[in-house]
Amino acid sequence: MRRAFMLLASLVVLSPLFLSLQVSAQSSNTATLDWINPTTRTNGLPVVLSEVRVYREVDGEQIWNRIVTLPPGIQTYIDENLFNGRYCYRLTAVDTAGLESVPSNTACKTISITGNVPRPLAPSGLTVR
Repeated sequence: MRRAFMLLASLVVLSPLFLSLQVSAQSSNTATLDWINPTTRTNGLPVVLSEVRVYREVDGEQIWNRIVTLPPGIQTYIDENLFNGRYCYRLTAVDTAGLESVPSNTACKTISITGNVPRPLAPSGLTVR
């Protein structure tokens, strides 16, 4: 019983929060994410992170896919080669015990590439029988 309580208590106190995840542009088809990793838990005790997970949702589908796992020293990520659409991101922190935090705030960017983007080739080999 005591062991179950200790595990539950560990889960409750791990909720490191990210300070303002931001998405900016470096080019028209990238999204640059910047954030500050947490150093404490919600109860004020220090936390040692093992990784940061980046999740992305596209065009309001409400499906969050993990796109990359980063070491805890990284606080910037560039998502490249994006197509037209709205991309939203959020992060979680994972401590050395494997406990994952609640998600950070959500930050979004709309990609709208026009002008010099080449169109796809037309289909070929069309026949009628």
